Amino acid sequence: MLKDNFYQNCIQLCAIKEQQRVLIGVSGGLDSMVLLHLFKSYKDKLGIEIGISHLNHGLRGMESDLDQKLVKEVAQQLKIPFYTDNMLIEAIACEKKQSIEECARICRYNFFKNIMKQEGYDLIATAHHFQDQSETVLIHLIRGSGLKGLKGMAYKRGLLIRPLLNITKDEIKDYSIEHGIVYREDKSNDDMDFLRNRIRQELIPVLKNYNNKIEDSLFRLSQIATVENDYLEKKTKEAIAKYLLFTEETVLLKETVFLEDEALRKRLYLKVYQNWLNKGLEYRYIEAIDQYIITREEKPVLSLPNNATLRKVRDGFLFSKENKIVVEDYEIEATGIGVYQLPGDCGILTLSYINKDDVDYLAASPAEGYLNSETISWPLIIRNRRQGDSFIPLGQDAQVKIKKCLINKKIQRKKRSEIPFLIDRKKGIIFVARIGIDNRVKLSSKESKILFVSYKD
Repeated sequence: MLKDNFYQNCIQLCAIKEQQRVLIGVSGGLDSMVLLHLFKSYKDKLGIEIGISHLNHGLRGMESDLDQKLVKEVAQQLKIPFYTDNMLIEAIACEKKQSIEECARICRYNFFKNIMKQEGYDLIATAHHFQDQSETVLIHLIRGSGLKGLKGMAYKRGLLIRPLLNITKDEIKDYSIEHGIVYREDKSNDDMDFLRNRIRQELIPVLKNYNNKIEDSLFRLSQIATVENDYLEKKTKEAIAKYLLFTEETVLLKETVFLEDEALRKRLYLKVYQNWLNKGLEYRYIEAIDQYIITREEKPVLSLPNNATLRKVRDGFLFSKENKIVVEDYEIEATGIGVYQLPGDCGILTLSYINKDDVDYLAASPAEGYLNSETISWPLIIRNRRQGDSFIPLGQDAQVKIKKCLINKKIQRKKRSEIPFLIDRKKGIIFVARIGIDNRVKLSSKESKILFVSYKD
């Protein structure tokens, strides 16, 4: 039964063609050693050539070396080309700030790709099986994945094939006993630091108290999700052609998209990021985009991850990239009234004295401020923001982080590092352009001379 399933999977689900060269990922454990045996048994019938690849992750010291030694010896006995390498995954994971699981997977597949490219292999085969699929679906479910995640793993994705995906662990064990296959036990499978191990050994046994065929149910869920997701992907491709216009710098989403179903709209937003920026998009941003489009919010620009924005234009909605301008820290000493040119394109700050009768609160803009000159100590400092800046806004009595003020005023990110702050060496920040004055320099009924501050970008 297992042999028949394997062969049919290779032909129908993994689409292996005659004369192709298949590289087999072999760890030395039960699953991959059985996979190797099956490919060796069927390679002539399939009309293919095979090779063996093994990456020593260096995670289990001598145990990892013994895994490598076994796979090498079996490759030599079977006279199959063997490719191997050694990496210190733990050190690499620490350097790249990745989990060991994630880092090992990335390094392993990069190793496979390099061998395929150098040695001319067409496909890479891994030994993922029925229980692996069920665990993957459950992991994605726990993480709040959408329909695509509930698909789990595919029998074939690009150059990667998984011909054991519908074959159970018990079938694999029985096959290994029947054919006397030698393999090594991976003790890291008992390490509860790894999420998949906790799922396998702790969560699934509990779920079996509610459904003793939970793995069957999860596998079936992956099949249902695959069919439905594939259909939605087809409809999404049609919608991309209908609603999206891509250029290098922008994506135009036609206004009539709001007539489509919510599920299709949200898939389109995700495709914008995947196809345009080669990035994913968290669901909260997908919802924010849909809210912006459906409700026609008055907000002029919606800021999005990866330095992108969305705005309403005449023909629909335009995704565009902000030119990320890095503004250097600047600091200018203001020895008296005058016009101060700020660096680059950061604008001009003007300081002048006016009489109390000339104060016009109604005409004042957020870029202007009236300060009690008698509370100020010259010279002043003009600079842009620094991490942790705070001041006491007009009418309040406690320090407030200026970052919070800038966000509340909906000042664009790229402008936040440009706008000038006016600093009194004794009091600290006394004016922030587009935010206002500090409460400690507010006007009173006594001062005869007022410092008027005006910013123009």
